[in-house]
This record gives sequence, C-alpha cells and structure tokens, in this order.
Amino acid sequence: MEIKLAGSKISNNKESFKLGDVYDVPVVGYIRHYRGASATVANGKERASDEQGRSYIPISNGVDRDGNKYLVCCHGKHTDILSAFTNPEAYVDENIKF
Repeated sequence: MEIKLAGSKISNNKESFKLGDVYDVPVVGYIRHYRGASATVANGKERASDEQGRSYIPISNGVDRDGNKYLVCCHGKHTDILSAFTNPEAYVDENIKF
C-alpha cells in the first residue's frame, strides 16, 4: 500500500524518512484505542513487536490516496522494514496532500 508520511513530525534517529515522501508499506493491523491509551493489533492479537520480536517503533502518521489514515512503524533497529496500522484517529497534516 502506498502511504505518504503526513503526520506532524518524523520520529527517527537516522533521518531516514521525510514528511511528504511516499513509501510502499504493508498494512499489518490496526490501532485499538482505549481511554487514555492505545495498542497495536496484528493478526487479531495486541502486539508490541513483530514475529521476530522486533518492537514496532512509530515513525509518523500517514495517509493513502483514498484518505485513510495510518500509523507507520519500523521494526526495531531495522529502519528498512516498515509496517502500517490503520488508525482513523491519526493526526494528518492537511497541507500534505497525496
């Protein structure tokens, strides 16, 4: 799924990503919201990491061509591996268009 990074900022320590750039990212789950908290859900289970035990580290919120919103994460230290979680409540900068 092509997703454009469109959050308010980028969280990455190696400057690997830029707001407005488009990445091909698999959608692996969704964000479940609780009062004052949230959790990533993949394969029907709340998960903080992928199957190899690498933590999902948020990069930015993003948007696809249809306007659907996502949280885009990398996998631990592997900034070349990205996953997205659907998140209708994600903040997306309206000035960044797909």
